[in-house]
Amino acid sequence: MRAPQPPVRPTKQVEPQKEALKEEEQGSDLWHLLLSVPRPKRNVPLPRNLPGTDVSIGDVAIWPLTHGELIESNAAAEQRIKSLFKDEQKKDELNLGYNHSFANELAVQHLWRACRDPNNTEKPAFPSPKAMSLKLTGDEIGVLYNSFLVVQSELGPITATMSDEEYEAWVRRIAESGSADPFVSLSLDLQMTLVRSMACQLFDYWTATSSPGSVQDEVTSTPSSESETSNQSDDVTE
Repeated sequence: MRAPQPPVRPTKQVEPQKEALKEEEQGSDLWHLLLSVPRPKRNVPLPRNLPGTDVSIGDVAIWPLTHGELIESNAAAEQRIKSLFKDEQKKDELNLGYNHSFANELAVQHLWRACRDPNNTEKPAFPSPKAMSLKLTGDEIGVLYNSFLVVQSELGPITATMSDEEYEAWVRRIAESGSADPFVSLSLDLQMTLVRSMACQLFDYWTATSSPGSVQDEVTSTPSSESETSNQSDDVTE
């Protein structure tokens, strides 16, 4: 006769939110300090005015998106567009409708996560991406998305633009540090612009301080050399 087996206790399942919280509780002091610093944001006017006025109906807070939020936006946009386009998109076809629709939906997904209630950034400013698509015009989405790109650029750690004064400060900073480390916070386009500009200035410096025999010296010395040759020929003739 088989002995009775003890009942198997079900494995305790950890809820995803609690698991994520448990992970956040771990880490170094620097990690906890990073979590304690609020995400930067900027209030911008909503691109819809009160009837008969040039006054916006209110402000919306916009903050840069985290890496995870960008991935979520991509996945949500693709899922949404695939549900609308029933036919499979073929690789060799242009698929213009699909591509344009995906880009538009991706902008909405970004904005839904980036636009927050100015009085409580824990709450999104809009109820859902679908509601935004149905109630906001294409131009309003475009204006909000331009504001989002500016916020993402100016409030993020990557520098995408700089004034002449900032340019000179960057050149001095790189020269004094003796390292390429300062470049990591510049966008790729700005890195290339800075390198080209510095190369042009260095070339101009080399040209201006070149020794005799440079192209400029040869141009200016040619007339006098021809004159001396002519005088010597005259002397021989006489």
